[in-house]
Formats: sequence, C-alpha cells, structure tokens
Amino acid sequence: QVPTRTIQNVSVAVLSQAWKDKNFVEIQRIYSRSSINLLLLSLFLFGNIWLNVLPLFDFFEIKKEFQVALNTLFIFGIARCIDAGFGVNNMIIATSNFWKFDFGSSIILLSLRLPLAWILISKYGIIGSAISELIAVTSYNLVRLVFLKIKFNFQPFSFKTLISIALALVSYFLALYVCTHLTGLIGMIIRASIFCMIMIAGIFAFKLTPDALQLYERWVKKYK
Repeated sequence: QVPTRTIQNVSVAVLSQAWKDKNFVEIQRIYSRSSINLLLLSLFLFGNIWLNVLPLFDFFEIKKEFQVALNTLFIFGIARCIDAGFGVNNMIIATSNFWKFDFGSSIILLSLRLPLAWILISKYGIIGSAISELIAVTSYNLVRLVFLKIKFNFQPFSFKTLISIALALVSYFLALYVCTHLTGLIGMIIRASIFCMIMIAGIFAFKLTPDALQLYERWVKKYK
C-alpha cells in the first residue's frame, strides 16, 4: 500500500493540471504508467514476502498455530496487488468533474461490503475478512475501470501487464526451486536475492517500464 499511496499523492497535482488543460493524452499516460509501475512494485514486494514467510516462521520458532493465518495473508496480498495494478483510477476520477461518481459508487460498494464481510467472517472466520476485501477491492476497481473506459476511453492495461505477472511467477518458482533444500537465514537471503535479480533483469530485458531506466541512469550519474 505504501507505493500506491505515494504515487497517488504525487499524481494529484499533475492530474488536476491535465484535466484543466484537457490534456487527455497525459492523463492516459499517467494512468498506464501508474498501473505498470505499481503492479511491478507490489509483485516485487509481495513475492519477497510470500517466498520467505514460512522460513521466517521457522527461523523465529513461531508457533504452528499461527500458520493458519497464512491463507489470509496470501489473499490480502493478492488484493493489494490487484488494487495496485489498476493504477491511480480513483485519483483520475477524483480530480475530474465527475468526482461525484467516485464518491457515490464508493458509498454503494461500501454498503455492500459491510454485510458481505459479516457473512463471510461468520461462515469462514478470519479468512472471510480477506475474501471480502478481495471482492470489494476488485469490485471498486472494475467499476472505475468501466467508467473511465466508457466515458473517456481510458484504460491502464497492455501486453506488458501480462508479461509482468508472468515474470513475477517465473521469478518466484525459480527462486523456490533452486533453494528447495536451503533453510535458515542464509536460505531466505539467497531466495530473496534470486527472486529480486530475475525480476529486475526481466523488467529491463522486456522494457516493462521506462521509469526503471530513468532511475538507473540517475543512479549511475549520482555514483559515477
């Protein structure tokens, strides 16, 4: 959630000016760039967390009973990745003349979210809260996606979205496979390192986001 909130806060001023200038090309650019950047960041963070969560439990000798919550953690993580992948759709609507739509749809979806959470928690326990969060987050974003597509023909996704998801999955399973028999702190460090290296290499190899190259060039100039 941290990178999502940061990019949302940064985008407000730029989006407001773009709406004022009726610069729809710039709004679409921000929409698509925020989507791919936030998706990659969320997959990068969640991949590292999920890759080492069980070894971390073992390393700190956490009681096995707490592992019941791992399914809940996984669903919450997926929900956050989905939310990030839709980009700054809420900020795009909020800074437009149609901010009332975002407010009204949020109220309606919230009125559905509360009873859904109550029903699922009553039936499935703690994992029910994660399922309700996943449904709510997906619903929120789908409503905004459809609205922006119909009203302005904006949409955040491209073929690079699928490549990003595939890259994260390949990175995860390769790191898991290579380090199958490694345990303890060393195992966690090696797993995380392999995952990070494959992800970063893939981002540059497939040119998934131009922002990665810009950051790299700034880093080179700073330390050259």
